[in-house]
Amino acid sequence: MASLRRDDAVVLEISSFQLEHLGEIGLGPTVGLVTNVTPDHLDRHGTFAAYVEAKRQILTSARTAVLQRADPSCRDFAARFGGEVLWFGDESEFRDDERGARLRDGRLAVWCGPDGRTEEVDLEPLRLRGSHNRWNLLGAAAAATCFDVGFTAAASAGFAAAPLKRRLNELGRKRGVLFVDDSVSTSPPAVAATLASFPEPIRLLVGSYDKRIEQTPLLAAIASHCRKAYLYGAVAPTLAHRLHMEAAADVRASPSRPARSHPQWDPRWELFTKLEEAFAAAVREAESGETVLFSPGFASYDQFRNFTERGDLFCALYAALPSA
Repeated sequence: MASLRRDDAVVLEISSFQLEHLGEIGLGPTVGLVTNVTPDHLDRHGTFAAYVEAKRQILTSARTAVLQRADPSCRDFAARFGGEVLWFGDESEFRDDERGARLRDGRLAVWCGPDGRTEEVDLEPLRLRGSHNRWNLLGAAAAATCFDVGFTAAASAGFAAAPLKRRLNELGRKRGVLFVDDSVSTSPPAVAATLASFPEPIRLLVGSYDKRIEQTPLLAAIASHCRKAYLYGAVAPTLAHRLHMEAAADVRASPSRPARSHPQWDPRWELFTKLEEAFAAAVREAESGETVLFSPGFASYDQFRNFTERGDLFCALYAALPSA
């Protein structure tokens, strides 16, 4: 920090915990970027409304807001914001007069700048999985234009970049099984978005400390995308019970379907105390062509200091596997 100059641009990821205090003292960034607003940290904020208000504080001192077009909270932020708004998201969400970065046909970034000029950037082949990551990178490129960086240059650099550690990072294959570290995932909606990014069969390692976030999107995603879920940590019994209840509801709706087994074990999920145990079971059962995905969807506090520590363990467990 001592080397920073007055005119330097600084990129910070600011948590809702920090934003609470920035709002109180009237500080904040010149450009505020909000990728989305989904329930998180309700064990601290108490209600989703309080969490949303904390997130909105990023715009307290901003001249430009860069917001996701499809997100209802972002649209509300824009309605209450007095500065310039740049949107990003799927082209179908945009009005003709709105400026920002549009995703066309899932692969073409179309920039409609404040000056009315347009640019197009082909995003293939993208090294990051998932439409949500395409949107996030569009938002980052839109924000870069506020600092005299051309959209094409920013988007091209971003979409060519390798995934960061802990964020859908493909570690490699062992015995034909792909291992992916997404240990930064700390909320059920994040896992649901991640699972939709994989066409191949998934064996999901999920669990840890519950932050009181609604789990329904995660349960539906597990049912739709997972060959099996390996539930671990403090939240595992709750997840197993919810999955069992969802399965029972399916049987009531479609009596011809076979009844599910006891909630502590099912062919589609199983409970474990620790991550190491869940990992060992997933490795033992995974078949060539499948993916072992570590996307916990919950906080790490029951067994780890932070998501980095649990990601380190997952990577170490993968590295210790025999290559053949």
